[in-house]
Amino acid sequence: MKNKNIIPLMINPLGSCWRQPNTNRILVDDNYAVMGKLDFDMLMDYTRSQPTGLYDGKMWKAQYWENNKLEWYLCYCNNENVVTNEIDICYREILTIN
Repeated sequence: MKNKNIIPLMINPLGSCWRQPNTNRILVDDNYAVMGKLDFDMLMDYTRSQPTGLYDGKMWKAQYWENNKLEWYLCYCNNENVVTNEIDICYREILTIN
């Protein structure tokens, strides 16, 4: 199992048209993803849905209710298994810095 606090590189050819920030600019731990405002703005918003074509390294943002308020979360694919067609989606609350 891969480390869920490391966003894998997006090497799937389907990702060639997917716009997202460089993973080197995002710090991830067990609870949070810390990134700059420009990187946050670059993430696609899938608050009410989920993107198609899930593969390792694909990232997006979504808002979820936490402690009676909407919070932004980084969602990213990890641990892809092409044989069983399964993939983990990790969620970390986003903290932005300027």
